Amino acid sequence: MLDDRHNIAAPARLRDYLLRDPEIAALFRKIRTKGAGVVNSSYDISRTCNLKCEGCLFFEGSDWLGHGDTQDLADWDQFFSAEKARGVNYVFLAGGEPALVQDRLRIAASHIPRGVVFTNGTIALDPELPFTIHVSAWGAPGENGKFRGAETFEKSIRLYAGDPRARFVMTLNAENYRSAGTVARICQTAGVKLSFSLFSQTEQYRQKLAQGAANDDAYFRISNAGQTMAFTPAQLADVRDHLTQVSADHPDTVIYSEAYNRFVTDPAGLYQIDPITGWATNCETRRAPYHVHYRTDMTSSGAKCCSPNIDCADCRAYSMALGTAVSRFKRFAATYDGFVDWVRITDQWGRLFFHDWDASPT
Repeated sequence: MLDDRHNIAAPARLRDYLLRDPEIAALFRKIRTKGAGVVNSSYDISRTCNLKCEGCLFFEGSDWLGHGDTQDLADWDQFFSAEKARGVNYVFLAGGEPALVQDRLRIAASHIPRGVVFTNGTIALDPELPFTIHVSAWGAPGENGKFRGAETFEKSIRLYAGDPRARFVMTLNAENYRSAGTVARICQTAGVKLSFSLFSQTEQYRQKLAQGAANDDAYFRISNAGQTMAFTPAQLADVRDHLTQVSADHPDTVIYSEAYNRFVTDPAGLYQIDPITGWATNCETRRAPYHVHYRTDMTSSGAKCCSPNIDCADCRAYSMALGTAVSRFKRFAATYDGFVDWVRITDQWGRLFFHDWDASPT
């Protein structure tokens, strides 16, 4: 995320960049005003869920195992108070399904009122919660249930239509990405914003595919070597073209820049991978010195990032990918075109994670 470490005014050529296009200059000023100084950490606050999403980033892996679920609300109050004192001013609240433990969300908000809740959208969140809400979708009506274990998309649209805090995020996979236009049309009608995340395998999901593991009744129900949700390089190119068209067709609904589209669909992958650990060495979510990922027992995860089960080599998840791109200002700003890409991507990040990003200053 943006903070003073990145010294975003460093390049001597920046003044020239800002004189070339008033729109880009205005967006850059907004970013410096609204986006700087974000100190974030991530928290799994629930270890239960009411859905069984195929390849779930939380349950299709082992990091959550062996860690209890802290029930005492006084403990949560003390915990988030300490996080505020540590300097955290933006929280990522996930699980499991955080809407199942809304008392914990209210406690978090009483200490750190800026943040995002990642929810499956099947339960209405307290309208008094100040957080941005990212509502996941896994396809159009009729296919969403195939990947989630239950048809939920239409219900989540009913619950969050017109909610200014809500941003729907469709997880695209190798089987459903051609439905992005249908989902965009539904979101447009409902008056909600939409963005996209690319399905990323967990290490366990990838291993099950490689080993020809039998399907189960939980988070590996339908996948096999001949039917995987992971993208091939050719499919990534098709995804890029498809999302370019969907974004152009729904400019007032879709929050998804062409610059980010090119970045996240790069078939070479987003990260350099340590050959020993298999972990990304240049993921800014991992490298941020202040970022800590906490489990439901309030212990800090010694694993690699806020999604510890994920396979770094296949990671294109939007939260991590956007955070990494935003933190690479100096690399992008080596050229004017790169600088414009960074501004567009960072504005996308702001519009997704701050529901008041486009509001006029008071």
